[in-house]
Amino acid sequence: MLAIHQFLWDDEGKNRLETLITTTTERVPPLYAKTHERPKSCKVKKYNLTGIPGYGAYKQERIPENQPVETFYYRDEYNEVDELEQASAHGSMAFNILLLGHPGIGKTTYLTYCLVNRLARKQPTCLLMSPENRYLFVDEGVFHIPGDERAVDDLVLRHRTLDSLVLYDLNEEHARVEPSLFRKWRAIVTSSPRPSRYQDWVKHRMPKKFVMKTWSWEEVYTARSMSLVERDTDAWRDAFLKWGGSARYLFSSSEGDLEEALKDAAQQADVKTLLIGTDSSMANKHRHRLVLANPLHKNGEMSRDIMASELISPYITRVLVEQCQKEMTRSLIENVERSLLHGVVGSQEGFLFEEFGHTIVQRYLKHGFEAQELLPKDGSASASPQLIKFKFAGFDDQTPQYFNKGVRPQELDTDRYYRPDTKTFAGIDAFALGSKTIVLFQFTIAKDHKINAKWLYDWYKSSAKMKKTWKWKLIFVIPKKRPQLTTFQSMTHKTMEKKISQYVLEIDVNTYLA
Repeated sequence: MLAIHQFLWDDEGKNRLETLITTTTERVPPLYAKTHERPKSCKVKKYNLTGIPGYGAYKQERIPENQPVETFYYRDEYNEVDELEQASAHGSMAFNILLLGHPGIGKTTYLTYCLVNRLARKQPTCLLMSPENRYLFVDEGVFHIPGDERAVDDLVLRHRTLDSLVLYDLNEEHARVEPSLFRKWRAIVTSSPRPSRYQDWVKHRMPKKFVMKTWSWEEVYTARSMSLVERDTDAWRDAFLKWGGSARYLFSSSEGDLEEALKDAAQQADVKTLLIGTDSSMANKHRHRLVLANPLHKNGEMSRDIMASELISPYITRVLVEQCQKEMTRSLIENVERSLLHGVVGSQEGFLFEEFGHTIVQRYLKHGFEAQELLPKDGSASASPQLIKFKFAGFDDQTPQYFNKGVRPQELDTDRYYRPDTKTFAGIDAFALGSKTIVLFQFTIAKDHKINAKWLYDWYKSSAKMKKTWKWKLIFVIPKKRPQLTTFQSMTHKTMEKKISQYVLEIDVNTYLA
């Protein structure tokens, strides 16, 4: 720690810090191989603390756990945390910050980034990374803080200014925030969603909460050089589609390790509470293998102070459902049916119905099924709805394929079941291609069937042959106990509303157990 202080706490500290930073521009390929999107140009900023004289010797003497990160990438959202920290120093309005994020997202990395930048500005800073690793950086030097912080009370009080800041890393060794420690200093406390660690501190200090975003495809790709194993672009694509932002675990783990951890997490998961996006519900030590913790997005706005959760990917979802024991699955099905019967439905019920439904519909496609025609409200269609037979003679019911908006229908295989990878396809959960026929599916337990018809129209006009010869069919898949959901849905794009025939298919989720 002395080497870091001596190098950065200097009138030339800012210039010296710049020597540890490299900034490059990298072309990031699109996430999906079959796409017409162009590579994105991304600026990449990397910090390398091994350039500090004497730092290597310090690292050799210390246990590597709970230490500042020596090499790391700058994330754009660090700037947002910096702005919040600067606002927290304003006199009577001063406040503390609780920085929350998905396990392994890099919260300790942010503290390291914050530390070196503060030292270069000669701002009093205390770094608390474990009971043994506590350091106070001030003008006189760097001081190790013993277990009894009263031993440095005079020094602490002497350096308490508006710029003074505690960087407190809550981890397995720091079971909770010690309320008395540096109580008169502002603090940034970082933690995974484990309320038992910080709830007392939150109650007394009332910090502002900042929920970090999980890693994007661009971030994972540009930081891939940190991985212990070299992988090509397609391997990183596959990893991100499977693991989402958690693909960064592959920097230090193997695919096999992640698969084993995923299966263990799926077997021990409480699916009934899986999608409740609270700090408490995220506290389960296995949960982060299945669900990502992110800031809440609602009505196009992001709320940094509210945590939301979502299953990492369709792949994770499928493994989760497959790992459920039949007794547990039956209990979940009963829970869905009970909710439907009483008209109380939420995200968990919707998620479960869709996942069970995908399996059932794939069986139906192979063996054939009937769906009831839905008629426009203006009565322009035939007077009475008909039962229409659907069957894909050569249907391949193997693992579903995943796709994105950059893929054209004519580039995909027929007689296959596809599921969208992104949220771009609002209202469409799956589709199957037949001979000159595209059948779209929406799984729903709600009355609102909003559909993003714009991308459907983009598909429609992307091929002259499709416009002339293809038949478009949309099937609303609903629970058998909710017949009130069987109404024709209007679309904002009238061309597609006229082009697409609509149907409803009622399924019994108990069929999943057959």
